[in-house]
Amino acid sequence: MVILRRLLLTGISFVLIFILSGCSDQYYGKRPYDYGFATWICEDPPAWFAVSPDNEVPPRLNGEVILDGQKIRVDFRFIRGLDDVYIDFLDYHVGEGANGYNEALLGHCTFSPEKLVIKVDKDSDRLFNGKYDELVFIRAFTGDEQT
Repeated sequence: MVILRRLLLTGISFVLIFILSGCSDQYYGKRPYDYGFATWICEDPPAWFAVSPDNEVPPRLNGEVILDGQKIRVDFRFIRGLDDVYIDFLDYHVGEGANGYNEALLGHCTFSPEKLVIKVDKDSDRLFNGKYDELVFIRAFTGDEQT
């Protein structure tokens, strides 16, 4: 009986350590790069990013935002274990964020296979300066893309 109790406590301990250490990712399989190659397009403001076989792991997805008629190159970084995305400037240096990236904004995502909604965190928004509450990206395909 004592051995059985110790085995049960050990098993429960491992499960708790696994969950509390962040080893479980409730968004695994739900981020844009999990759905295969595609271009994700936002109409307002005009923006896009691409999921391609050339993306590094974890992926930093290259894209552009058009703001006041000017193209701004950006990277999208989806954070493991969270619903967060950071959009980073590639060509502008406005001061690094706490983690060393040149962050343009932080957003909180709602994921689906065909649509990504990013709720913009206005306190971290150095890209749109509070002009947009959310960004809605729709998955688009081209002839070269695979699912």
